[in-house]
Amino acid sequence: MESISKLTERLFQIHRGERAYIHRGIRALELNIYQARTLHYIGAHPGTMQKKLASYLGKSEATVTNILKVLQARDLIDRQVASGNERQKELRLTAAGEQKVAEVHAVFATLETDMNAQLDDTERAELMRLLAKVAAAEPQMGQN
Repeated sequence: MESISKLTERLFQIHRGERAYIHRGIRALELNIYQARTLHYIGAHPGTMQKKLASYLGKSEATVTNILKVLQARDLIDRQVASGNERQKELRLTAAGEQKVAEVHAVFATLETDMNAQLDDTERAELMRLLAKVAAAEPQMGQN
């Protein structure tokens, strides 16, 4: 049992370190995690509606409205009236928003590079195989 708790503790520590790294990188871009995720989603889904974004973020539409207002005030997104429905707005990145998304992606790319540098190709393949095995068991965890 002790080896299991050591495994879960190690996974938790890695996860916590990864999250701290990402939060520092995103904070340096003068964003919070929800703003970064919003920009990423809009960039991947130009013209998306607020309701779909709220579902992706797992936040209420009112909360998403506040996030969007901040991003729009910073000229990172544009909200345009949808054709045929003036109550809905299509969300798009501005040029500054596209640049900010590229900077956010660079934070993740640097993290990936740093993590990959710790392992050779064989170790990385084995780790990915083992993580896939653990991930496949995830739905059954805790159902004893």
